[in-house]
Amino acid sequence: LAALRESQGLKVALVDVEDVYDEFSFGEKTPVALRDFLASARANGRKSPRYVLLVGDASFDPRGFLNRGKFDLVPTKFVDSPTLETASDDWFVDGTEIAIGRLPARTADEAARMVSKILAFEAGPGDARRAVLVADRNDEYNFEGALGKVSQILSPAMPVESIFGREGAPASQRLMQALNEGPWLVDYMGHGSVEVWRTDLFTAQQAATLSNEKRAPIFVNMTCLNGFFQDVYTESLAESLLKAEHGGASAVLASADLTLSGNQRTLNEELVTRLAAATQTLGEAVRGAKLAAGEDAVSRTWILFGDPAMRLGGKPEGEPSPAPAGAGMKAAPSPAGSGCACTFQPSDGRTPIFGAVLVALAIALRARTRRGGK
Repeated sequence: LAALRESQGLKVALVDVEDVYDEFSFGEKTPVALRDFLASARANGRKSPRYVLLVGDASFDPRGFLNRGKFDLVPTKFVDSPTLETASDDWFVDGTEIAIGRLPARTADEAARMVSKILAFEAGPGDARRAVLVADRNDEYNFEGALGKVSQILSPAMPVESIFGREGAPASQRLMQALNEGPWLVDYMGHGSVEVWRTDLFTAQQAATLSNEKRAPIFVNMTCLNGFFQDVYTESLAESLLKAEHGGASAVLASADLTLSGNQRTLNEELVTRLAAATQTLGEAVRGAKLAAGEDAVSRTWILFGDPAMRLGGKPEGEPSPAPAGAGMKAAPSPAGSGCACTFQPSDGRTPIFGAVLVALAIALRARTRRGGK
């Protein structure tokens, strides 16, 4: 993945979080160290970070007191929302222009599987975009009407198939068939929880059985808690989609919180407008949609599970040209150094990120000089 981003003109730093802890928190494991590192990179580096990819799972039991395993590999920040305390990766980049995402892998095999889906998505035919839109049955909220607006936005850019939860079991069957055909985008609006879309329209167990290997789409899950990835007792739907062995998703936007359908609708419409245009990277589209939506709980607790630098089509606006052949990146002496691309290797000599090391923070740095820099 790092090699692909470099070939696209980005300068890439691979950073072990243990080095960040040593540099910014006296070796103590804390999300504050990661935020301070990014602030230092912005303030002191010649090139300001543009994307941040967190590679590794996080947990609401970082010390393993519940005896469910130690899965807090790259910590998240827990923030108070109007309904609960939950995860916020956006906290790391609040008030910045950085787009952030996470691959919530627990093993090297899981990380490799997630990366392979991203590479396949970008290598796929750019003219084969198709959307599958799914609406829960209406109750106190008109989900079908909300999805109709999404269809209007997407239809000029790609074919759209709509599936309605009121159809019951046939809707679930149609959905599985549509997913296995490998759409470009899947968008759901309705009720849900950590592992499901309402009435078992789609579940984490079904996600694990998907066979859409030819293309793993982007999932936009406009429901509650599908992104509650910090849970040690179960696996969220977002994680199941990313970890599916023979298909699933290349990226998922999902919530770690309980939020209102009206606010979700605003975010959804803003996001699909940007996805249809395909003039930004995925992370920039998500970031722009959150800013336009404006609701703080939605902005902070909706998590992008995927690479924020993932391309949606051609070369994004404002992105640098590819580096010349052979222009490899050299290691910098410190994660808080000049902002040059660098690789930080664990002290035991193991292969850096995307090999055996998951406890890592990958940063794609702008290939242009930060305003005011030289």
